[in-house]
Amino acid sequence: MKRPIKRAQAQRISLPAPIQGIVESQPAAAKGPLTAEWMENFLPTQRGLQVRGGTQEFADVTDPVKTLFTFKSGTLNKIYAATADTVYDITTTETSVVSSLTSGDWSAQQIGVSGGDYLVIVNGEDEGRIYDGTSWSSLSVTGVTTSDLSDVWLYRNRLFFIEKDSLKVWYLSAGSIAGTASDTTLAGIFRRGGSLLMGSTWSLDSGDGIDDKCVFISTQGEVAVYSGSDPSDATTWALEGRYDIGKPIGKRATMQAGGDLLVATVDGIVPISQAIQKDPAALSLAAVSRPIKATWSDEVRQSDEDVELHKWTKENLMLTVFPSSSRMLTANLQTGAWAFQTGWVGTCATIFQDEAYVGREDGKVIQINVGGFDLEDSFTARVCYSFSDLGDPTQYKAATMARGAFYADADFLAKYEVSVDYNVSFAAAPNISAVNTSDLIWGTGVWGTNTWARNVGDPRRGVVGLWSSVAATGYAIAPVVQISSGSSIKLPVELVAVDVLLEAGGRAS
Repeated sequence: MKRPIKRAQAQRISLPAPIQGIVESQPAAAKGPLTAEWMENFLPTQRGLQVRGGTQEFADVTDPVKTLFTFKSGTLNKIYAATADTVYDITTTETSVVSSLTSGDWSAQQIGVSGGDYLVIVNGEDEGRIYDGTSWSSLSVTGVTTSDLSDVWLYRNRLFFIEKDSLKVWYLSAGSIAGTASDTTLAGIFRRGGSLLMGSTWSLDSGDGIDDKCVFISTQGEVAVYSGSDPSDATTWALEGRYDIGKPIGKRATMQAGGDLLVATVDGIVPISQAIQKDPAALSLAAVSRPIKATWSDEVRQSDEDVELHKWTKENLMLTVFPSSSRMLTANLQTGAWAFQTGWVGTCATIFQDEAYVGREDGKVIQINVGGFDLEDSFTARVCYSFSDLGDPTQYKAATMARGAFYADADFLAKYEVSVDYNVSFAAAPNISAVNTSDLIWGTGVWGTNTWARNVGDPRRGVVGLWSSVAATGYAIAPVVQISSGSSIKLPVELVAVDVLLEAGGRAS
């Protein structure tokens, strides 16, 4: 009498969302359980992966946007877009405010003095300009030709400027917006030649105070840190140290983060505090961008324009803009988790009234993380977990079913797959999911795709999906989730975990 053949018993594994983001700095076969091989159009949070918002057109100045900058004084808020020959006020409509220019590569700095708030801009080609809240005029600074000033920043309420193609720094009296500029040089400080690229204030306590340092950075990656308030006073102005970092990749590639100053270099995003403590050869290990070291190197190699860093406090994000890239790199400010955003690309960016805006090569300025379309196009968020052999590298595994757990408050489609043996693959994206605010219940599962429907009103409610069929066999597995967005409303969906059913196969000899 024949005995019935026993099927291999399925094992269910549950994998939390990879909230540590993309990690390329660990061995492929030994990455942590909360890491991802690929993460596109998701935003890692401390509890899951949120589907990002889309983009909407804010302004159109026709020509490529080179720089975005802002001004705020009381209730007055302005946002400006600079092309190669014109500065536009785009706050409400596209209005030319400065024209007949030769460069759009502006450095902008706001300063508050006894007479009010002012915005100073320089680009190293055209004469400097100043805005007083009402009108624009030429920068009234003597002692130096203002068209030679390429960078401006504020340190202890004193405007500092860099003279282009030199190691010379110019500065005004404290609390001044005009007058005779004085100069100092770093020619005896820097050892590797080049010229000054940028300067910045390093606020050790994340605010303005007596512990602030003035930082000068050269094109060759040398950093000089000074303390004191007046460069003309040798009793207080003092060099605290000269340090080496990788070559910086843009004069707008710095960002204050807590009590540190981050600088984007060819080797990664380096905290100045680490440059002081570590040998230059070890700095890459301390880089904020170390988890995506390979991606960073690729972007730097392909980029031929200045990079920008921006802190978007409202969304808890660091935005990294590579102008010639097909994606923006984002990092969670609290966890450091990295991801790619394909629809947020542009040549420059700024934060205006707590929202983020990106300037583009086609002349458009777009608001990001808003709505569910990238302009008029749908997009797909997709993630591939890091591969795992589940502690048994010799056991062949067959994935047969998968499902997801989410915080969700709208209809959406989730498609599941499983990649195997360190080959990341994505099937066709799921159909466009339009947000439906009607009172619906569960949808249906169709061959790897779950249709969801929820009451709108409480995005904290968790839901667990239906099991969907998958078919993948290998020694190491990595769940894949794709969610499509195509609606005027931002998709309120956050991936929490994925369950996979596995059957054991044979063993490698």
